[in-house]
Amino acid sequence: MNSNDNYCHQGVIVGMDRGWIDVEIRPESACAGCHAKGICGSSESKTRIVRALPQIGFSVGERVNVVITRSMGLRAVLLAYVIPLSILTILLLLLSSVIPSEVVVGGIVLAALAVYLLILFIFRDKTNSKFVFKVEKLH
Repeated sequence: MNSNDNYCHQGVIVGMDRGWIDVEIRPESACAGCHAKGICGSSESKTRIVRALPQIGFSVGERVNVVITRSMGLRAVLLAYVIPLSILTILLLLLSSVIPSEVVVGGIVLAALAVYLLILFIFRDKTNSKFVFKVEKLH
């Protein structure tokens, strides 16, 4: 794959557990000038720890690149932003024309979003298995 098909961040291996590699990612100074920082979320926190595929030849303290494919990134945006926003918008438009009380409409919309998040939580193992980070040695 070429670099246009992957998202990549540098990080440091902070642990290894049953073969899985835990990598700490800190936002880089490049995040400040990035056009996608508003939707990326990596510039909003100080550090983030991700669990990457188990691999041989890495050690704790080693600096690595953490890679996720473009399609996985788009799938994450779909699940985290597009679907909830669609649920909110569609229900808000449909229910506001049928139910006169804005409080009731808002409660129903919030309940629907809570159900969506509960479904994501219930199927988190299946969902998480589709989001796999990989680590690469720095060149």
